[in-house]
Amino acid sequence: MTTTRQRVAKPDWTNLFDMGEVDSACEAVADAIEQLARGEGNAAMHSTLRALLIAEVDAYLHAHFKPGVLQSNVEAAWRLRHIAVKLADLIERRFPFEPGSGKRWANDLRAEWMEFIAHAAGYLIYSGQRQRKAAAKLSRGRARALPPRVVIEFLKKGGHPILTTELAKTLAGKYRVGVRTVWRRWKEAKKTLSLP
Repeated sequence: MTTTRQRVAKPDWTNLFDMGEVDSACEAVADAIEQLARGEGNAAMHSTLRALLIAEVDAYLHAHFKPGVLQSNVEAAWRLRHIAVKLADLIERRFPFEPGSGKRWANDLRAEWMEFIAHAAGYLIYSGQRQRKAAAKLSRGRARALPPRVVIEFLKKGGHPILTTELAKTLAGKYRVGVRTVWRRWKEAKKTLSLP
């Protein structure tokens, strides 16, 4: 007899940036609060908040929190987590909400969520920009390692009259540059240097 285990999906904090998730979660919170205010429905919304929103915020905090470093994105995540936990606790305890207060609570949740998105997206854009700049500098540094004369010397050494795609791939792999860089160097060499 074999047993199968279901894998529990790891919370994906990138879902926190999905405006569809924001809208549907806030509407669901407002509806759940209104139902509880009327004495209807059940308090199951708390488990949804804990399993989805709070777990995703926790995953974000785990990925981005750095002890001793002041980070506005992490502070915004803590504030979002705080209101989500507060709502989940109130809903679970069947807090006697006032009729019509669902929208107010949903608006409070939406405001903290939008604040989080503003701070966290800015941080992600900035950190991604730094990584792209570093990668671009690295690529330029590697491209400088392949001047046009190296392409000519490679062709002369191998007895090749022209650069072929296979030779360009070989040079690109050897110097860790792109094939397009090899072809650009070949064109520069044809203009400025003597060819084999």
